[in-house]
Amino acid sequence: MVALRDRLAGTDSALVDAATMYSSPLNYRPIPAKDRRLIIAGLGDRLAPPEQAEMLWKHWDHCAFHWFPGNHVLHVSQPDYLRRMTRFLAEFMFD
Repeated sequence: MVALRDRLAGTDSALVDAATMYSSPLNYRPIPAKDRRLIIAGLGDRLAPPEQAEMLWKHWDHCAFHWFPGNHVLHVSQPDYLRRMTRFLAEFMFD
């Protein structure tokens, strides 16, 4: 959809890439240790598509990853997500 919008609008992809490169986590090494990283991604997310989550996972040395069947905002009501987050955060909450 984004590619179609850009083609119809005549967007310069090089200009868009230059403007967004500073906000991309793919341009930076992660600061937290690998065991403190968790990527949560929705299979139906159109704002941050699954492909981007996979690129970040590779860039972050294949850290913990949780897929859920939803989009960008509906993960909070997912019981699997809540269990995974609780287990993940419990290890570090009182360091």
